[in-house]
This record gives sequence, structure tokens and C-alpha cells, in this order.
Amino acid sequence: MGAAEVILTPRSGDLGRDVIATFKGLETFRNVGTLRLLDQVKRYSPTNLVTAEHARALLGVIEADKATKGFLTTTSDFAPELHEDRLLKPYIGARLELVNRTKLLAWFEGLTKK
Repeated sequence: MGAAEVILTPRSGDLGRDVIATFKGLETFRNVGTLRLLDQVKRYSPTNLVTAEHARALLGVIEADKATKGFLTTTSDFAPELHEDRLLKPYIGARLELVNRTKLLAWFEGLTKK
């Protein structure tokens, strides 16, 4: 998808980052600057929901890593209270993107159509 560098971290010792993607000089941003995106993936069964604690932990990783944005991706879904968490709400959509099973499958489907 145009990343200058993509790192898939090992299963252990990943410091809360499963994928690290760096984009440099993107045309959208007038060929200046670098974006560093992190993705933390939770492979859960449909009944095991990702909690606000997981999202808060990722926000800490984003800050410590000096990343531009983080994605929390799951094969399941997010606990309902996560979207209303007062500590997370200001970051959701801006620095923290939540990708549940439905969004993930739609993204995969879009890749197969290209």
C-alpha cells in the first residue's frame, strides 16, 4: 500500500506492536514528512471482546514509540464501553483506529478486487 518499510514483529518481545509501517514523502502530504503506523492484532474468538484496557495500552505504545497513529485490529469485536471510555474517546479515529472483524473482512475483500 505504498509503505517505504514494513516490519512484522516476532511473536514475543514485540513491545505491543505486531506491524510497524513507515510511509515517507507521501504525495498526499505534498511529499514531505514521515508517517509511522503501528498495528496491534488480537486474534480472538467472536465471543472474546477487546477491552478498553487493550486500547489504553496501545495508546501508551503509540506515545512511547513516537508513532503517528495506531491500529487495534481484531478478529472479534470491541467491548461496547470501549467507544464511550472518556480516556479513549478523544483519540479514536484520530490517533487510534479500531478495526473489528467486519472492517477487517471488508478490507480483505477490497484487496481481492484490485
